[in-house]
This record gives sequence, structure tokens and C-alpha cells, in this order.
Amino acid sequence: MFTFLMVSIRTAYAEDNSPAYFGAVSIVVTIMLVLLCIWLLNSHNVTRKVKLSILGVGIGVFGLVQMLLSFGMESYRRSLLPPDDPEVVLAVEEINEQMPLKLTDGMTLRSVDLKDSTVVSTLEIDETKYPFEDFLQNKEQKKRIMMANVAKSSPFKSCSYVDIANKGYSVAMLVKGMQSHREIKFILTPKEVKNAQNQPKPTPREELDLYLNELNKNILVDLEDGLLSAHARIQGQICVVVYTIDENKLDISGFEKSKESMRVELKNEFMVKGDLIKLASLLAPLGMSFRICYVGNLSKKQVSIDISSSYIQEVLDNAVAKIIKSQNKQTE
Repeated sequence: MFTFLMVSIRTAYAEDNSPAYFGAVSIVVTIMLVLLCIWLLNSHNVTRKVKLSILGVGIGVFGLVQMLLSFGMESYRRSLLPPDDPEVVLAVEEINEQMPLKLTDGMTLRSVDLKDSTVVSTLEIDETKYPFEDFLQNKEQKKRIMMANVAKSSPFKSCSYVDIANKGYSVAMLVKGMQSHREIKFILTPKEVKNAQNQPKPTPREELDLYLNELNKNILVDLEDGLLSAHARIQGQICVVVYTIDENKLDISGFEKSKESMRVELKNEFMVKGDLIKLASLLAPLGMSFRICYVGNLSKKQVSIDISSSYIQEVLDNAVAKIIKSQNKQTE
């Protein structure tokens, strides 16, 4: 009975300012159910079976009325929302013509929708490449990364996220796991969207995540013949780049035989290639190591090439030393 009363009170004093009669009807129905229960308890001329039947009908009617009231309140709440802005509607319709949009290997933008003054983007992730637990355990970090992405770019042709926020819309990202079907939503208020440009400097881990996001967007473009896919991710204290090999063209055992020479070559590239030096500058402050993992598409065999965190730090120290040396030459 206490539960019934609590439902009625919540209905009567709903935060969406629904008309008072919604609450009044709910309370009246609850009182009637209470009176019915009291009558049944004090009635000695009615069999137990009949009492249970009457009580069941009463509870059913109560539930039906509460459901109808909920629908009524939801309709009323929606009627209070302003009509969607035509420019925002057009922008959303245009981008949905491109759906689904593959952002990276394992990350696909499925749809963009307008719901309750919010622009909601639905992102589907392959959890073998982007573990869902990472989103659950790092909610604030993922939200700040979302803010950084909102500040940098917009998928819409005719407007930016700031333009959308200026019209009173929030921005949301609904992340769905492909395997587990779990969901998590990140929401930015109009104020947060407008202030995205002015947010504090990202933490070292956030900078690394942003860098890997950009890397995953472009990594497929540079794939050599025989490589089917590639993606970068964080796995504990290791930054891992996974390449899937087409075993109809390449022999995975050849990678195993050449593993040591490939590691030496990779170490040398870390010292001279700008993109790898940049990656080292992001990994070193976090004490993270680096790994390239080749996986056969048929045999599923793996060959991993590891670069230790100490060598990553050595790469960074070497790069800094070169910069200092160059600056000293310029001042001489």
C-alpha cells in the first residue's frame, strides 16, 4: 500500500508541472483502492477466493489508470517543448542520408536523431576493439573527450555544434556495444557545448585518447597490400596497434621468423619518424609501453612486437635533446 501511495505522490507532484488533475485523479484512485482493501479485510460474508478476485481487479484497474496518467503526462510534457528548429531538422536529415558512417575500424555512427531538444548521435562499437568497460569506468574522461571533439569539428554541413547549442539544443552521444548490447549516454548541455572551446587542458591520458581517435580515423587509408584492417587501443599500460593479416596473401609464420628484425626496425623508426616521436611523447608521461600485434584472419595466430616503456622514454629524451641542441645552435 505504501508503494501505491508513493506512486500517487510522485504523480501528483511531478517535476514537469503537469496539470493538477493528473495528480488528483491518481490520489482519488489510490484512496478508492485503500478503501476497497479495508472493506475486504473487514468483510466476513465474502469468501477468500472472491476477496482475492476483487483485489486483483482493483489492482489491475489501479495499474491501468496509472499507466494512462503516465501517457497523459508524457503527452503534456511534450506539448510544452518548443517546435524543432527547421535548420537543425534539415542538418540532421542531411547527415542521416550518409548513415551508417564508419568512423574507424570497429566504430560506426548509426544515426543522428532529434529527441526532446537534444541532438542524439548513436555510436555502435565493436567491443573486441573498443572495450565497453572503458566507457563505463572512465565516464568523465570520455565526456571531456567528447567536448574536445565537439569543439574541433562538426559532422553537419550547414551548421556547427555551437550553432545548434545557440538554438537551445543539448548534444548527446549514445554508445552501444555490438556484442553485449549495453548502452551508455553522454550528454552536453547547450552551455557545455558553447564552453567546449574553453575547457581546461586535457590530461595526458585524454591527449593520448584524442591522438588515437585521430589515428584510427586515418589508419585504414595507409594500409599496405595484405593487411585487412587496423586499429589502435589502450590495453592496461600498453598502447596496442592491431593489424589483421590476409593469410591468402601473407604467411603469419613469416612475421614470427622476422619478429626480432622487425622490432629493431621499429625501434629505429621511433627515433626518426615524427608521428612515432609524437606518440612517444604521449606514452612516456604515462609510463606506457607500445605493441604492434599481427593477427591472422584465418588461423587467428598472433605475433606481437613490443617496445618497452623505458625505450619510449629514451625516444622522448632523445627528441628533447635534439630540440635543445638546435636551439643552442640558433643562439650562437
